[in-house]
Amino acid sequence: MVNASLTTSPVLVALVETFGSLPVVLFALPAGALADIVDRRRLLLVMQIWMVVAAGTIGVLALIGQMTPARLLSLTFSSWHRDRDE
Repeated sequence: MVNASLTTSPVLVALVETFGSLPVVLFALPAGALADIVDRRRLLLVMQIWMVVAAGTIGVLALIGQMTPARLLSLTFSSWHRDRDE
């Protein structure tokens, strides 16, 4: 887990989990309305590309040692991706 290796603060670790779920809560209804208006395949393609870019950025920043908690929080929020390994 990248966030646990960046800091030992339980608050920051919990914030990363919160920022992973927050976009679903905030944008589920508007995203559903948008999906009804535009071509769903194109919307899905754009969102998948966006998530790949965000995940790739997290990976590259972690590999080169430039990942900070603030960057991780912003990229986690913007990627709309949650690791569902529960």
